[in-house]
Amino acid sequence: MRRYLVSVVAASLATLLLAGCGAGGKPPENMQLVIEAMSFKPANIEAQMGQPVKITVANKDSQLHDWTIDKIAVSSKKEEGAGQHDMGGMKSMEPDLHIPIDAGKTGVIEFTPTQAGTYTFYCTVLGHKDAGMRGTLTVK
Repeated sequence: MRRYLVSVVAASLATLLLAGCGAGGKPPENMQLVIEAMSFKPANIEAQMGQPVKITVANKDSQLHDWTIDKIAVSSKKEEGAGQHDMGGMKSMEPDLHIPIDAGKTGVIEFTPTQAGTYTFYCTVLGHKDAGMRGTLTVK
């Protein structure tokens, strides 16, 4: 009987440890961005390579915007946009990360960066990037 109890306890502990080490084992690093006055605030954010990231983007402007990174290596992603728009000429080059956000709404994007570097994020709405609607994500 004692051996049985030891086996059950050992199996239960192993299951708990493996659950914590598997995919999604680490809680995401939560970041908040605000879109306001045709800009991202903050404009510069940092993340750790291999650490899940969850970015909540609140659009405080009176028009649709988006948050986009063209090329970034990620092992997983989940995009919960709060809007839709035609990306125009970008259809042939789909970005790796993209969430559209209607005016007054909030979007969420979760991903795990797998390569260190500095990545530009910006709004793809015509003219917004040129008007300064961009920032950087530094993955260390």
